Amino acid sequence: MAIPYEILSVYGIQFKQLISGPAPVGRVLNYLKLIGNNKLKHKNGNRDLNLTNDIGSAWCTEFMVGLGLTTYVELPGTNVYPLYLTLDGSKLFDKIKNSKSFDESSNPRRAKDELLNYSRIAYNQLKEIFIKSPIYKNLFAYIINTQKNVFDKQGFYDEYFGFFKKYYTGEDYVINYNSNAATTGSNRVPSLVQFCMFFDLAQEKNGKIIFSISNDVPKTGGFVAITPDIQKDIQKEEKYNEIITRDLEEKYGIDGIVAREVVTRNNNVQRIFRNNLIFKYGLPCAVCNKDLDDVLIASHIKPAAICDVNEKADCENGLMLCALHDRLFDRLLITFDANDGKLKYASVLKDKLEDYQLRSDFYLNSKFLTNERKRYLKWHNDKFKEKNGY
Repeated sequence: MAIPYEILSVYGIQFKQLISGPAPVGRVLNYLKLIGNNKLKHKNGNRDLNLTNDIGSAWCTEFMVGLGLTTYVELPGTNVYPLYLTLDGSKLFDKIKNSKSFDESSNPRRAKDELLNYSRIAYNQLKEIFIKSPIYKNLFAYIINTQKNVFDKQGFYDEYFGFFKKYYTGEDYVINYNSNAATTGSNRVPSLVQFCMFFDLAQEKNGKIIFSISNDVPKTGGFVAITPDIQKDIQKEEKYNEIITRDLEEKYGIDGIVAREVVTRNNNVQRIFRNNLIFKYGLPCAVCNKDLDDVLIASHIKPAAICDVNEKADCENGLMLCALHDRLFDRLLITFDANDGKLKYASVLKDKLEDYQLRSDFYLNSKFLTNERKRYLKWHNDKFKEKNGY
């Protein structure tokens, strides 16, 4: 049975970001650090590697979008766009931000040794990002569907690029080895192969590329990227929300925090947040196990109104809760201890726990007590103490 190829709209990427290069692994890592330090921008079609005016090679920045490390927002009236790290990109940046520059040659072994010597955790983190990306998922499907894992090197570059160009654009790929055009298999596909070699998923030998990918199908449907369009929508909506909040306060005396809770639930980012939460942890209410999708709410631990974009989309900043327990949690009438997940409740609920489907001996399932979620729960615990005096 054939494995389907990825739907690019799910990730908010284009064909040029699915198969792009040259983008050596070392350059991707160096660019990641520059983006994290707000020192890199994207310009469509730019092939200069000298970082003039802090503009990176579009070959590499496009590939990083496909990997899910970064995004950019196309602003009207300009052809140079700021780059933003995704949640995965931000986490990897935190691991390598103090490292020296990585080797940017086409031989991935040098950069691999440098990264492993600096941080094996960062190496494993990058591998996880790569394997869940549409770039790798399509390669996996291609190898399974063609029922071969050994390819002539040049033949693979052309065949792979040609297949997906036709699949996603409907256009045939006309091979012209005398062309200097950027959109050729020889320019675009080697980056993918280098990443596979970086993670010991492929090797080159006697003019052949030999893949040794796992037989386990990568998870599909996983974490949706915060795409440029979504970034732009969020920025517009947040500006709009500020105006609405001010207007509500002036006209009706509505508390600003309440107003922002009403108007800041951006549909795009809320959809990403909910999808990611369900994908990783499933549907049941974390308290009462109700599992009917229509009555469950993807509840932020740290409210969306005061989160940045990445925190809003981070599924570790959330719990699936039924409407009742979402309301209690949102109003700081209950919380869950960041250390062990034990339920804590306000004094007004002391004699009413059963009425609100709560138990004094309740603990969150340990699967929810990730280090990332504990950080958000600690924030919620502190706010609960402020409100309830203990």
